[in-house]
Amino acid sequence: MLGKKRVSTFFEKLLSTNGNKLNSLIYPTDNVDEVQKDSIGFAGLQNHIYAFDDKTQKITEKIKTYRRMALDPEISSAIDEIVNDAIVVDDQLKPVKINIDESTVSKEIAKKIQNEFESIERMMKLKYKIQDYFYRWYVDGRLFFYLNYDDKNRLSNIFLVDPTKIIKKRRVKIKKDNDNIPLAQEYIDYYEYMIDENKKILLPENNIVSIYSGIKDENNIYISYLDPAIKLWNQLSMLEDAIVIYRISRAPERRIFYIDVGNMPAQKAQQYIRTLMNQFRNKFTYDAKTGQVSGERGVLSMIEDIWLARRADGRGTEIDTLPGGEQLGEIDDLLYFRKKLYRALKIPSTRLDTDNSILQVRATEISREEAKFSRFVQKLRNTFASGLIEILKKQVVSKKIVSESEWNNINISLIFSEDNMFTEQKNAELWNMKFELMNNADNYVGRFISRETFMKKVMNLTHEEYEKEIEKINKEKEEGGNDEEGGRGGYGRRF
Repeated sequence: MLGKKRVSTFFEKLLSTNGNKLNSLIYPTDNVDEVQKDSIGFAGLQNHIYAFDDKTQKITEKIKTYRRMALDPEISSAIDEIVNDAIVVDDQLKPVKINIDESTVSKEIAKKIQNEFESIERMMKLKYKIQDYFYRWYVDGRLFFYLNYDDKNRLSNIFLVDPTKIIKKRRVKIKKDNDNIPLAQEYIDYYEYMIDENKKILLPENNIVSIYSGIKDENNIYISYLDPAIKLWNQLSMLEDAIVIYRISRAPERRIFYIDVGNMPAQKAQQYIRTLMNQFRNKFTYDAKTGQVSGERGVLSMIEDIWLARRADGRGTEIDTLPGGEQLGEIDDLLYFRKKLYRALKIPSTRLDTDNSILQVRATEISREEAKFSRFVQKLRNTFASGLIEILKKQVVSKKIVSESEWNNINISLIFSEDNMFTEQKNAELWNMKFELMNNADNYVGRFISRETFMKKVMNLTHEEYEKEIEKINKEKEEGGNDEEGGRGGYGRRF
């Protein structure tokens, strides 16, 4: 437990370096697990706020539930579909590359940022561990990295932190104005890391990078992408267990013994039936593990014969049969819940068919579900990439390559590798469609529509791309690289 004086000193120091000035009725609540309002200033903190609260326990329980779900074969298969589509590992290519818009930064600075990213890539071993990082983030709904700096304030190591032991908090300083309206003056972010049940340490925001899923529940807690499937997962599990029990209990054909007990008293009748049961019961069982036949009575009660007493009414002892279940092969209800589970996980229903081993690569044959799944995967990539870019930002700013304000003006993105065969086939088909469209439009471009409009609106080129293509074509003309065929249609010859 931290002492009150040490806690106050921590927040005062953090406020002087990382405080965010505000003077607003509304304060930001995104990208943190909990917001605490303080009306008497950061120095007036009380020790009791450092106990592990209910919200933190709820987060821990949710993460444990997600991890149990991830062990289920159906959900594990769905997660593999998402992870393998999002992060493509190839021996010849890097799984992720940095893209720096040089129009927003000088070539020298861009080269330094590129080198820093490669340094981070080596420290995190992204080539070998990026799929594991992405898997943990997708399942848990959050991912934390601890950044360890050396004496010269340079990043030396990056460690993965267990999300069940750390929580990000934001303290907002509230002060009432002259009209007695509470205004948020400033706020600071920090992390609490649990060493054990009774000890925790406070970490400044600069030492931790967090990546959240971006979706919250009704309690304002960041949840995993698995959360919408919890109910369906439980229903599917119960249904599978029920089907197994029904198969075992209804599959065998059982005998029904109607025993004539005459006018025996109830107690003697029961004793008589019990004697007959022990006499006719099969006392030998087969052990499937060892292959031995033993004399132990280990037959389950649900598949034993049925013995019923019958009073003397002119009918003697009778043996009948109880047929087994007639719909043991019906699993439509199971497939229904399985399909709903995949839908909750945003997996295309076409991937439910395990017998379909043909890979559809034609762009015109991509279903609506596959297109939605592709956009969903791209959304996951962008969210996950924000954490890697944040690590790069902290490294670049700490080494004073650029300032934080300069960093915000640099356009940086991460490019994830794609499946080579699928991407090449799709791009080739799209280019063929574009060339065919250009041939069909040859008689109209220049007469009813300008070439610039055609290239921008139909071929989807940006203004910068259009200008670069003009420059390249004119350069090829000067070098003699524009033959007669290259000038057909006026797309290159007449610029």
